Amino acid sequence: MTMQQTRKPVKKKSTESTESAATVQPDNGAPVAVAEPTAAAVQPQISVTAIVALVLSAFGILLAPGILGLILATVALRQINRSEGRLVGRELAVAALVLSTVLLIYHLIFLGAVTAAGAVAVYLGSAIDGFFSSIAGWF
Repeated sequence: MTMQQTRKPVKKKSTESTESAATVQPDNGAPVAVAEPTAAAVQPQISVTAIVALVLSAFGILLAPGILGLILATVALRQINRSEGRLVGRELAVAALVLSTVLLIYHLIFLGAVTAAGAVAVYLGSAIDGFFSSIAGWF
């Protein structure tokens, strides 16, 4: 067998359809125009507010940027929900919201622990001072 004998013939595409791609034949045979998507369709944009909220939330270890990040993340989520698909970045806003919340809870726990430690130190300091004052009265 030679190469010519083993080769299968290539089928060519038929050009039977003379209709344009934008028309469809319904059951009654009349061509109907189908609307094609326009090139000027609005492309969704990433929410700048969500990006700023995420950056501020990343610096949330400092108290003020964490609070601003939480506020801006909430604003960004509201803007994205109301934009009807023109704005994207919901994931960024949710990440900023979660990060800010976690860091603010950390601040509350840390500041609570520092405040409690300070109160204990003041109490112990006054107790020790009272103890030494009572001992000094014996001499």
